[in-house]
Amino acid sequence: MPAAQTPLLSRQRINRCLKSQKHIADILSAYEAKIEAAITQVDLNRYPDPLANPLRKLIGQAWGYDREYVLMGNGGDELLFDFALCWGGPGRTMLTCPPTFSVYEANAVLTDTQVVSIPRKSDFSLDEEAILSRVAQGDIDYAILTSPNNPTGNNGVPTIISKPTTMPTSERRLTSVLSNAIPFGANSVPNT
Repeated sequence: MPAAQTPLLSRQRINRCLKSQKHIADILSAYEAKIEAAITQVDLNRYPDPLANPLRKLIGQAWGYDREYVLMGNGGDELLFDFALCWGGPGRTMLTCPPTFSVYEANAVLTDTQVVSIPRKSDFSLDEEAILSRVAQGDIDYAILTSPNNPTGNNGVPTIISKPTTMPTSERRLTSVLSNAIPFGANSVPNT
């Protein structure tokens, strides 16, 4: 570019630029204020309700339970770990029936819970007599029985949970019936 055409930064040009930048800054500030005012009118929350109360209420109504009896989590593994934290721990014992989902035993180990395994029969059904006999010893704090079982797909839990144990009612322990297929079959765990 020839020297005659080279723009010079004169005071006048600098003042025009500064005024222009101030004008742009004023416009941006005005828009920022409008955006901020609009955003404050919207109930934004980056995190959902951790207790999921509205959803728990709807699920409870659908199955005939109060909201307080419905537990929600971010996936089954979280709920299973919560379960182990609540019912397991040092000095506690969990009963499981392999082959089954390995997370049950893994969570017991993570929570320092003793594991008692009652293997399934050759047809992968529950050995009800062995389970009831072991539970009757009185040291099982919780048992995990699945319907349908992973990996076999067998049903069968409803028959064992309806059988009384020899333990007095005051000493009964928690039995978790994990049924991911309640909506899919009449032979799954009953809604009781």
